[in-house]
Amino acid sequence: PILLSEPVGLALSLNIGISTLLSKGVGPVNYIGWIHPDMNFPQKDWLIKLVSYLERNLDCGKLSPENLRDPRVGDRPGNETPWLMPRKVLEELRNKYGFYFDPEYRGIGGYEDWDLIKSILDCGYTVMITGDTTIMHEGMATRRCTTQVSDPGFNSAYYSSKWGTNLPPV
Repeated sequence: PILLSEPVGLALSLNIGISTLLSKGVGPVNYIGWIHPDMNFPQKDWLIKLVSYLERNLDCGKLSPENLRDPRVGDRPGNETPWLMPRKVLEELRNKYGFYFDPEYRGIGGYEDWDLIKSILDCGYTVMITGDTTIMHEGMATRRCTTQVSDPGFNSAYYSSKWGTNLPPV
């Protein structure tokens, strides 16, 4: 466990967790993923299929399964949770930007995922959803269960000043 003296936002929390896993993980850590407590995994081999996809598509920097909540068919650019990222992409982000998730974002759920995607795309990788895998993610459960609310005004303005847009990257 990592104990912090005060609450921190999601971006900084993820940076701490990812850094810890990559530096002190048990055995080789080749991929880092993110799941939420409101997810169901009806396809037993979903994670194996994500790893296989990433091994075949070395240009993919972040991969998600199809969400049964709003299915579409086939592989396509997109942003969904859960996701899986190769270690090499995370290390490249850390080397280029000094972090994985920009720690300037406040609270939970306010543009830090779009910022990550913009950074991945900026490094020349794709961000994909694959129709080969499926999960069920209701969505928004984390935000409903937290007392640490994001600062959407700040986060939106920060994202816009950094990337020149308020539109999602994929």
